[in-house]
Parts: sequence; C-alpha cells; structure tokens
Amino acid sequence: MEPTNNNLPSTRKEAVSIGSAHYYTGKPCKHGHLSKRRTNDRMCLECCSIRRREYYKENRDTVLENIRIQRLSNKEEINRKRRERYADNIDGERKKLRVRRLLKPNQFLTYDRRHRGKPGVRLHRAVSEGVRRSLNGNKVGRSTFDLLRYTPAELHEHIERLFSPGMTWENYGEWEIDHKNPMSAHNFTTHEDIDFKRCWDLSNLQPLWRRENRSKGDKLPSPFQPSLALAVPANDKINNKEAA
Repeated sequence: MEPTNNNLPSTRKEAVSIGSAHYYTGKPCKHGHLSKRRTNDRMCLECCSIRRREYYKENRDTVLENIRIQRLSNKEEINRKRRERYADNIDGERKKLRVRRLLKPNQFLTYDRRHRGKPGVRLHRAVSEGVRRSLNGNKVGRSTFDLLRYTPAELHEHIERLFSPGMTWENYGEWEIDHKNPMSAHNFTTHEDIDFKRCWDLSNLQPLWRRENRSKGDKLPSPFQPSLALAVPANDKINNKEAA
C-alpha cells in the first residue's frame, strides 16, 4: 500500500537513505503544486502528470502505436492474466461491465452499430452467447473458441457450406444456427464434459430457416443417446485416488 504523505520522509536525502521512491516536503514546488516528489529526479507527481498529458497530446499516434506493439508482443501473457483475473472475481468483473454499460451506453451502441453488418462478428457473438448460456455463464474466464475444437474461420466456412438456397450472410437473422441434436438432449455442466464437445461440434451445427428452427424446437431427428460420463479427471488425479 502506498504510504500517506505524512508517513513519507521529508527530505530527498532521507528518502535515499531508506530507499523510498517518494518524499514529501510539505512545501509547494516551483509551479505551486503541493504534492509528493520523486526521489530520483525531485519532480513533484502533479508536474509529472501534467507533462505526461502534454506529451500524449503532442505524440498521440506514436504512443498508441507503441502500446499496440507492446500488447501484440505480450498478447498471450496479457490474455492469461486477464483470464485469471476474471476467473478469480467473476461477479466483480460482471458488475464492472454492467456499470460501464450504464455510464457509457453510447460506447457499446457504437460498437454494435460498427459490427452489425459483419457476418463473422455476428456469428462469433451468436455462438459465444450460446456457449455462455449452455454453461450457465461459467466459461472459467476463457474465450469461447478456447473451449471449442475449431476456429471462427472454420465455423464460418462450415455454416456457409451448408447454406440452403436463398441463404446469404446478408439475410442472417432470417435463418439461425441450429443444433441438429438439441442442446437439451445433451448431458453436460462444464466445458470438460463429453457432451459439451458433442453438442458444440461442427457436425452438430447447421444453418436453418428461423421458422423451421422454431417449429423444430427440441425434437430429435433420430435416436440419440446422451453421454452418461461427465468430465474425466486427469491421469495424475486418478493415480492419486488409487494410491490413497
């Protein structure tokens, strides 16, 4: 926890002696800011903040490009930490998202409008929402296609290959993604269960006209046996149980 101003050393010499990154003199800097100062260069934090904002305004494109490059070079690590943070605090992360939607509704509306006409994005979001619902929201902080055994491009190609006459990506909405063997016929609670993979396998997905899909409901096209097995523990867990 960052110490309060009162707990900081009052001189730079004292800050250096105890290894403190900041000190607080209780006097304004030459620009009139009453703030902590950095031990390494004696600059007050308020002056640092103003300088950063000015630099960003003058070099916005360069700063954003550097951030983009840094994120790309550390993409896997950033995504891993994000998933862990989400998994450790699912309720808190969902609450923050709801607050963001309330405070900045135009930001989300703009995103929806920008991607409304892109079939790949619409398909991705439809499947993501379906997977989320089927797992009761428990995706353990992982993205949809980390849980599935195919990529968005493979899904897009598979659905397009099964188009009936008259189906196009432009009239997506008049047709929907259908499970040949309905979701309700499968037995799963987590993404590790056998039936989760069977339910969301490409072979079980097809495009179907909306009216036909709604009239079909949960009817089975042929006899179907749901799996009796759920998640299979890893070998080391099995061995540990047997050893016990």
